[in-house]
Amino acid sequence: MKNIPDCVPDALQLVIDTAKLVSDDAFIHRKVLSKVLGEISEDPDFGNSPLEFTFRCLKSAYRALGVKDPYETEKARSNKAMLGLEKGFRQYLDVAPDRLGACINLVLASSIDVDVLGRAEAERDILERLGNPLALDDRETLLKSLTRAESVMYILDNAGEIVMDKLLIEEIGRKCRVTAVVAAKPLLNLATREDAEAVKLDEVAEVADPGAPMLGLTLEMASSSFREAFAEADVVIVKGEYNYEALCGTEREVFFMLTAYCANLARKLGVPTGAGALVHHPGVKKPVAVEVGSEKKRT
Repeated sequence: MKNIPDCVPDALQLVIDTAKLVSDDAFIHRKVLSKVLGEISEDPDFGNSPLEFTFRCLKSAYRALGVKDPYETEKARSNKAMLGLEKGFRQYLDVAPDRLGACINLVLASSIDVDVLGRAEAERDILERLGNPLALDDRETLLKSLTRAESVMYILDNAGEIVMDKLLIEEIGRKCRVTAVVAAKPLLNLATREDAEAVKLDEVAEVADPGAPMLGLTLEMASSSFREAFAEADVVIVKGEYNYEALCGTEREVFFMLTAYCANLARKLGVPTGAGALVHHPGVKKPVAVEVGSEKKRT
């Protein structure tokens, strides 16, 4: 989606932000940054993609910090704050003429930093965003697919917002089986199994993970059993920008739900930066080699 050098400042800022969660000591921050810079300088190609590069930087930072989950406290606060809003938004859904559509709107509106805003401001922000039309809205295609589905894979993004994901998953789960996919191991504020259990998401869906740590759901890194489940699900719904970057070239049909905070992503989608989008990805057809006489041609 963008050249790897373009993402270097963003990746290093994530490293610094992560270090600051662990310690206020500027010496520690410099030490971690130096460690990361030393490791990435050994590979002039910076890896194969921006996601891989960023993931490598974060893995190096986590090793240097020696902390399993620097975002644990932040994620717990986000989960608690959003749980505090759950009852009110359930009441909003109870009077909505189209409950499933309202759940979709709520999920897209709740992609906010509730840990920074606080509970009251987060509620106001979500309510304001509920009134904004999506820049891209392929929900009709999604709704038609859901009417025929028996199984849905719902790939989660961040902690906190998974409370609103739960409401949509619960609604979808009235008619079909839903698997909610979390991060295999803690990374940034990505939702893990512990977060899912904290918000009782495991009570409305089966919780699974891709079998390996990663930034953005990269199928090549996932377990064979997960890849099989991904391929066989009737509908796949994917949350978040990292997951979009990882899966936008996948061969199968996927529905992406995200807020385009990244300017590069916004340009790719043709939407304003910060706009919400529900994008239907019909799948990328893989070229097939066919025999023509003694030669092989790709179609």
